[in-house]
Amino acid sequence: MLFSWPHRRVLRFSNAVVPATMPYMSPSPEILQAARTAYASGNLIIFGGAGVSTAAGLPSWLALAKEARDRLQREGKSGEDVAEVNELIERRQLIDALSAAKRLLGDHEFNLMIEVACDDRYIATIPDIAMAIAELAPKLKAIITTNLDCLLERALAGTWPPVCTPTGDLAQRRQYILKLHGTLFERHTWVFTRDQYDKATFGQPQHRAVLEALFRGYQMLFVGFGLADDDFDLTLSATRALAGPNPPVHFALRSEE
Repeated sequence: MLFSWPHRRVLRFSNAVVPATMPYMSPSPEILQAARTAYASGNLIIFGGAGVSTAAGLPSWLALAKEARDRLQREGKSGEDVAEVNELIERRQLIDALSAAKRLLGDHEFNLMIEVACDDRYIATIPDIAMAIAELAPKLKAIITTNLDCLLERALAGTWPPVCTPTGDLAQRRQYILKLHGTLFERHTWVFTRDQYDKATFGQPQHRAVLEALFRGYQMLFVGFGLADDDFDLTLSATRALAGPNPPVHFALRSEE
């Protein structure tokens, strides 16, 4: 356990906390104290990645891309098409792999695959990491997540509303879950493929303005991200771009592996 906050399962899944821009640096007492201070002041936002979902047995982006590749094989798509997706997977360009898979499978089949794979309704036990995040709720500013499922909503017993389309005043509000990549049963909100990323990043000025206000005004604790995935790279790039020339310190939790 990293923090001495009075909670039973405070993010015990990980054993290191580091600045998000320096993911291989060992934690220092100053960094740990800065994270505690941000939390105590009500200025900490948890940014939850796929690790929160995979802890419950839901697939990672890598697993989704592999499932799409295997489905292409089962449907008898050309070896060239399968090889294209597989090469992108091997290079960990998962956004592009999913983009290619959606084009080859078609919208309906791709979307149905995602819904079935990411549906958390059959999962009876909320994973410890989601419950640990929920136990920090009293002083958290907000939660941001890239996950489609509703595990965090369930961990918070429905008391924090999910937001997929942020309003202009969102940065002034507290206790909500901002779902950057959408929510499972509202397909029009999803951000999986390259064109969806472009639309979310460049096509929605109000969305960008809200994120800019959050990244500039508050400190982020990144939880459950795979450091080698391009989704995490894009997230960090957005954090640096939106935070401006004098950003607050952000943090990331990771294992030593």
